[in-house]
This record gives sequence, C-alpha cells and structure tokens, in this order.
Amino acid sequence: MDRMVKTNASDRVRILILEDNPADARLSLLKLEDAGFHVDSDVACNFIEFKKLAHSKVYDSILCDYRLPDCSGREVLHWLRASDKDTPFIYVSGTLGEELAVECIKEGATDYVLKGSLERLPLALRRAISETKLRLEHAQDANLRRALEEQLRQAQKMEAVGRLAGGVAHDFNNLLMVIASCGELLRDAKNSPEVIDKYAGMIQTATDQGASLTRQLLAFSRREVLQPTIVDLNLVATEMGTMLPRLLGDDIQMKISLDPNLGRVSADRGQLEQVLMNLAVNARDALPDGGVLTIETANVWLESSTATIKGLGLPSGRYVMLVVTDTGIGMDAQTQSRIFEPFFTTKGQNRGTGLATTFGIVRQSGGDVRVESKPGYGSSFQIYLPYVAPSVEVLSAQPGSAIAPQGSETILLVEDVPALLELSSVYTRSKGYKVLTAQNGTEALQICAHYPEPIHLLITDVMMPGVSGVDVGKAALELRPNLKMIYVSGYADRLFDKTLRGSNAAFLEKPFSLETLASTIRSVLDSDHLDYQMTG
Repeated sequence: MDRMVKTNASDRVRILILEDNPADARLSLLKLEDAGFHVDSDVACNFIEFKKLAHSKVYDSILCDYRLPDCSGREVLHWLRASDKDTPFIYVSGTLGEELAVECIKEGATDYVLKGSLERLPLALRRAISETKLRLEHAQDANLRRALEEQLRQAQKMEAVGRLAGGVAHDFNNLLMVIASCGELLRDAKNSPEVIDKYAGMIQTATDQGASLTRQLLAFSRREVLQPTIVDLNLVATEMGTMLPRLLGDDIQMKISLDPNLGRVSADRGQLEQVLMNLAVNARDALPDGGVLTIETANVWLESSTATIKGLGLPSGRYVMLVVTDTGIGMDAQTQSRIFEPFFTTKGQNRGTGLATTFGIVRQSGGDVRVESKPGYGSSFQIYLPYVAPSVEVLSAQPGSAIAPQGSETILLVEDVPALLELSSVYTRSKGYKVLTAQNGTEALQICAHYPEPIHLLITDVMMPGVSGVDVGKAALELRPNLKMIYVSGYADRLFDKTLRGSNAAFLEKPFSLETLASTIRSVLDSDHLDYQMTG
C-alpha cells in the first residue's frame, strides 16, 4: 500500500497510537514534538478502534503498548502483518524484557522503546521510517530492473526473428513452389499411382517443413514462459541447423556433431531454441571475417568436485551437454566475468548479446553454463542440463499408419477459409459422419438454433472475422448444452489457452493431418467428460 514516507525530523509524519492510557499517549507525542517532528496522530484506546483506523487511513508508523486490556501487542502485530500491512511498528511499553523484545523483533516489530526511556523514541521513529523508505526504494529498483530485463529479453528475441525474416520468406517461397508444382503435376491424368504417391509425399514433406518454421518463429516471439517437456536436444539442434545458416551468412561454416545415444532433458523446447539462436548470434558477431561455428552434443558424468573446478554450480550426476564453439575473436578474462550480466555488452549502445537470457534459461532448467575463451582463439559455450531417465516416454508426432476411426454422428464444421472447409468436410463425410458447414460464426449459430436434429460435435476455427470461434462455442453451448467441441487455430495463444481450461473441448493446432482430425473427433465424441486438452 502507499505510504507517506518521511526521513527528516522537521517533516510532518502521521502516526497511529494504540494506548489505553491517554496520558502515556500524550507523553509519547510530546517527546516526538520536542525532537522536531510535526505529528498528525490518531489514538486508539482498544483493538477494535485500532483496526478501524488502520483500515481507513495510511500511517507512517504505529506505536503500540505491549499490554492492553483487550489484547496483547503481539496480537496487534500479527493482525497487522496478516493484513498485508508493512507499516513500521514500534512497541512502547513499561515492561518488556530483552528476551521478549528479541522475540517481538523476530515476529516483525520494527523496534521497541521503554516508557521510562522515551528519549529514545524520536531516534527509533526516525530510523524506522528511514529504513522503510530505503526498502521501498530498493523494491521499486528491483521491479524496474526486472521490467527492463524482460524488455531486453523480448527485444533480443524479436531482433533474432527480424534477422530471420528474409531467410524464412525465401524458404517459404521454395516450399510453396514445391506444393504448387506438385499440384500441377497431380492434375495430369496420365500419372501412375506410384507417381501420384510420390508427389503427394512431397507436398506432405513441404507442409511439415513449413509448419516447423512457423512453430519456431512463434516460439521465439512468445512473451510468456512456456511449459517444460521431455526434449531431445539432437532434434532441436538438427532442426535449428536448418535455420541458423540464414542467420550466420555465407562466410560462416556451420558444423554439427551429435551423440547418437544422447539422453533426454526436461526443458522448454522454445527456450532451448532461443538459447541456440542467442549463441549463434553471439558467434556471428565474433566472426566478422567468417569462420566456423560448431554445435555438439554429448552425455557426460559430473562429479561435484569436477563441477566446482569448472565453475559449475551443479551436484554430481548425469548431464546432457550442448556445446557451441566458434573460431572468432575470443574474449579476455575480464569480459568473460561479465558476459552474463543483463545489460553488459561489448557491441555498442542499444545492442545486447542475449547471453544473459541464455544463462537465465539454462539455470531455470536446472543446468549451468561454462565458457572457455581466449583472445584470438574463439569461444566455447558448454551448457549442462540434467539427464532425464529413459523410463520417461518421449512422444513423437509422426503420422501413424492405422486406419482412421469412423462414426455416424452429426458434426458442424466452422471455417472461414473455403478450401479448408471443403477439404475437411469431404474427408469427414468419407468417415461416415453427417457434416453441416458454416463459413462464419453467425451462420454457425443460426444452424445451431434452427437445425431440427441433434448436433453432436462443433469443430470451429478460433480466429475468424466477426464472431470468434471461442464466442461461437460459448453461444452454441447455451443453445445445445450437450454439444462437444474441437477448436482449431494456427496460433495457440496462451490467453486463449487459459479461457478454455476446464471446458469440454479439445484443441488442434494447425497444420494437422486429416488422420489426426479423425482420431481427435472420435476421441472427443467417445468421452463422457473431456477436460480441455491440446493436440496436434
């Protein structure tokens, strides 16, 4: 809460006194006024009156007798702190032994003054208010620093995304060329089944590559902290290996050496991708004339003594190591000692290295970072992350070969992209379902209101002009309380995610395979109650 914080004795202060003896309260005020304080005071004679005043006004300090007719001073202090009020609290008591006074200080009292030594009260009040002011200033500074660090972290991520934009656009255009060319060739009626299967496979591969690019860009740009999962660092390094050359430029050669038996780690995949991105950006700036960037992975065992020698704050155990090495200009010892500071950079004003972010991500994941560097001999960043036991299953999103499940229920499909609406409806009908279609939310709600037969499932895109998919779902449930739902979108916004927690719905992130759509439909329809889940 806000507080009138004063530190000079000549300034005005507002004080609340809890004292059942008015003469003692007056004596305390006289001592403060004699010392130069201009006091605005309220005096409460009992606990009930004290609580009313404490709730209704803001005070610079509270003076409280220890022994009161209806309570003890300790009860007052406990109530005050439980009410989330950190107002400086000074006991003014006739009898308060030193041992009891120490206990009171431990419980949150600011100070204590004996009524027989009131000459010390002005000093105690001045010190209490001054310490509170410093504490508030430090808290404000800490909040400002955290805000600036978050701004820097986000700026570094967006800087990397901006640098990737040109290369990503180039790759997307290539993927679109593959898809478009395969589509033209598939129109040729002379194609054999083998050729048709080949072109269809090329379209699927191009689609998967495009989805990977989109997912990586979204992961870099997200502001919120994501959830950790079981991650294969080799897979992260391999996929990032296709993106990083666009960032590094033609004069930097990239080499990747991966341990085929690498263990798994528990971390946020998007953040690990950002770690590699930041280290690549740092290496590129250290290679102004070109050179080599090497990414390696390995399983290692660390003894605590070895970790200490290497400067790692890690206990003994198994770790997965990711190493990023460059042949660049290197760093001296003084620079190395500061590279993980949030605002330290050797690159000029308004340019960051991203290394503070890298360090924070690794430490949050339970690991640590070691740096080896020497001027003229390049730098090596060694990242250690705790090994996850192989009993933990690593799920794969590879398409299955099982026959897609079928059904006979009625499904309402809502999609504002006509081609997607047609393809989804054709496929869903082929699985035996009765399918109703709508190109917008208004049309979908009209169907819900007037269709004479049951509708078992609503599948709706989230981001649509006019009525959004979430609003369609809410309104449709009012019309048909037993309706089950699948939301689909190309952008899994965290806020959207939170709005659906606890709802009887599933979520599919575009792009997804038609087989995934069929299996999700069957799963949702067969569920008696479906807690919100993300699929795809």
